[in-house]
Amino acid sequence: MENPFTFNIPLGIVGLDVIYDFTIDKKDLIQFLNFEELDIFFMQLAILDYSITNRSSSNLNYLDLSSNSLTGIIPSQIGALQNLNYLDLSSNSFTGIIPSQIGALQNLNYLDLSSNSLTGIIPSQIGALQNLNYLDLSSNSFTGIIPSQIGALQNLNYLDLSSNSLTGIIPSQIGALQNLTYLDLSSNSLTWIIPSQIGALQNLNYLDLSLNSLTGIIPSQIGALQNLNYLDLSSNGHTGIIPSQIGSLHNLISLDLSYNSLTGIIPSQIGALQNLTYLDLSYNNLTGIIPSQTEALQSLVHLDLSSNSLTGIIPSQIGALQSLVHLDLSSNSLTGIIPSQIGALQNLIIFYLSSNSLTRIIPSQTEALQSLVHLDLSSNSLTGIIPSQIGALQSLVHLDLSSNSLTGIIPSQIGALQNLIIFYLSSNSLTRIIPSQIGSLHSLIELYLPYNSLTGIIPFQIGALQNLTYLDLPCNYLTVEKRLHAAQKIAPAE
Repeated sequence: MENPFTFNIPLGIVGLDVIYDFTIDKKDLIQFLNFEELDIFFMQLAILDYSITNRSSSNLNYLDLSSNSLTGIIPSQIGALQNLNYLDLSSNSFTGIIPSQIGALQNLNYLDLSSNSLTGIIPSQIGALQNLNYLDLSSNSFTGIIPSQIGALQNLNYLDLSSNSLTGIIPSQIGALQNLTYLDLSSNSLTWIIPSQIGALQNLNYLDLSLNSLTGIIPSQIGALQNLNYLDLSSNGHTGIIPSQIGSLHNLISLDLSYNSLTGIIPSQIGALQNLTYLDLSYNNLTGIIPSQTEALQSLVHLDLSSNSLTGIIPSQIGALQSLVHLDLSSNSLTGIIPSQIGALQNLIIFYLSSNSLTRIIPSQTEALQSLVHLDLSSNSLTGIIPSQIGALQSLVHLDLSSNSLTGIIPSQIGALQNLIIFYLSSNSLTRIIPSQIGSLHSLIELYLPYNSLTGIIPFQIGALQNLTYLDLPCNYLTVEKRLHAAQKIAPAE
């Protein structure tokens, strides 16, 4: 088939934008080399040939070959394009190393080599690109250290080295990059501490060091980064306390310190972060109470304090967080009651309080949580009845009240939960019959009712639950009605 792109380029054109999905021939590409600007993306280029750097290309100052199917190495001749201001080779399939000749491109403002399969080290010659504003080497397979010469790039606004296999320390020279607004070193194998010099980056609004092997304390100098909107230090090995200086980050929108080994209390200064929408401190070793100052975080959408060693009560002030969509306080040592103020959280979709030591009744105010999709109150010491108001939660997909001390009947209103897929009531002290209305739960896949004191006949309506895969009823006082023929198709729970 004839190449539809082949044509002669008129004289006098100094720039070209090509965005299309077809194959371009090398002989066509050579025509472009006298341009000052060249944009070619979403094409089917097979290789970046040395010819692009071996012709009369001295005028080229803008080269974008991103999002093509380019393969092979980045040719060392790239260093001949010394008028380049902008170079984007991202989202291709380049292999091999970054050629050291990249250091000759001293007019570069923008360099993006992300989303390729490049290997080897980040060359120290990168430090010669002192006009760079933007550097993205993310989503490759780079190894070795972050070169200390990175500190020479003092005009950088944006630095992304994430999703590689970099090792060693975060160099202290990073503190020289005082124009940085965006720094992402996540998803590498960086070790040792966060250098205190990070506090010099006072223009930062995005800092992500997650998914590394960083250790030591979170430096108090982090509090100097008062323009930060996003801070993620999760999935490392940080120890020590959450520094009180965190309360100085008044512009913070997202804070994630999860999956570390942090100890001590949640500092009351957290209440100063009134722009926060996302707070995750889960999977640490935090102790003490949930500070009442959290009531000031009225923009919070996501709050996760799970899998710590928090004690004391759930503060009634939790009811002030009316923007919450996700609330997870599970796997702590919280005591006392579920406060009735929980009913004010009418935007909640996910609500987990499992594996604590909560007591007394499930408050009837839960009926106000009509957006709930997941409700897990399991493995506590809750008593009293399952409130009939549970039937108002018609968006529920997952309901787990197992391993408590609930008594009384399974309310017939449970039949209104027609979106329910998983329903666990095991290991309580529920009595009397299984209500026939359970046959209305046509989406149900898993039903676990063992270890109660249920009596009577298993309602034949369970046989109409055609999606039911797991039915677990042992350790009750139930009998089987002959009409329950469909139960023969149900796999026993493991």
